[in-house]
Amino acid sequence: MTDEARLLLYDGQRVRREDLEFLRDALLDADRAARLAQGASGIAWGFRVTMPADGTVRVGPGLGWDPLGRPLVLDVERELALDLPATAGVVLCATYVPRVVDTVGGRPVRVTHDLALDFRSTEPEPGGAAVPVAEVRATMEGTEVVQPGRWYIPPAGAGFSGQFYTDAAGRWRYDGTAPAARLAPHFDSDWREVPGGAHVNVAHHLGTAELLVQLEVEVSAGTASNRGVGSRYWYETHGTTVVRLGNDGEEAARLRARLWRLDVPAAGPLAPVADAGSDRSVERGTSFVLDGAESIAFEGRRVVRYQWTRVD
Repeated sequence: MTDEARLLLYDGQRVRREDLEFLRDALLDADRAARLAQGASGIAWGFRVTMPADGTVRVGPGLGWDPLGRPLVLDVERELALDLPATAGVVLCATYVPRVVDTVGGRPVRVTHDLALDFRSTEPEPGGAAVPVAEVRATMEGTEVVQPGRWYIPPAGAGFSGQFYTDAAGRWRYDGTAPAARLAPHFDSDWREVPGGAHVNVAHHLGTAELLVQLEVEVSAGTASNRGVGSRYWYETHGTTVVRLGNDGEEAARLRARLWRLDVPAAGPLAPVADAGSDRSVERGTSFVLDGAESIAFEGRRVVRYQWTRVD
């Protein structure tokens, strides 16, 4: 007997179609269960999106997994026509599609992995079949492509630098989000010029109205402030895809909105932040006191132990 589900074969046994189907399904189920156990869906590598000319986007080869554990395999580059709204943007998504490659008597006998690429007005809901690949935005300067690192699965041995890079095999990967970047917004409008007595609509495609919004105004080059926010300067969220930046002043102003989704769990516990106090200079052999009391922990935790390292 065996303690694990499998196909048992004996000398002289007749192998039926049902036996081969059982073996096939067991292998597929085991492979999918392993992927689901890792809890990772998204892009493993590739799917780099470029815009060679107006009206088209190119998606490079790549590999990913959807939330159901099915592979998203793109062997060759694809080119798609782009119909971008003048004042908004779209999200490019990949969806698993099985493809029949051989038939016998009109019946499929070999089915392989394939995928469909399509543009959507909002980011797909977590846990659905579609996996977001890139966001294409309309800006005042033209059109831009954004591929957030949070849509990518960091490789084994990632350095968590928050950067994209090309590995030794020539595959485009994301090195993982830096711990400090977990506080980064899910969307940043960047600085937008808003005329006096007017407003500007900015598409964010987060697909939810449950948002935390931070609005800033540029008071001088390199200096941001919340002065006048709530009176002269304001924001409104419209539906689940647009934030409106308003300026009730007489002169134009540069406004910036940062958005955080409140309906998704945090990427993980935030690491404590160490603060060793201000720099000090002491004479060799003189005693002194180290004070790390200004160090902080997040999410209801507290610092209970300190470890000091001498740096020569």
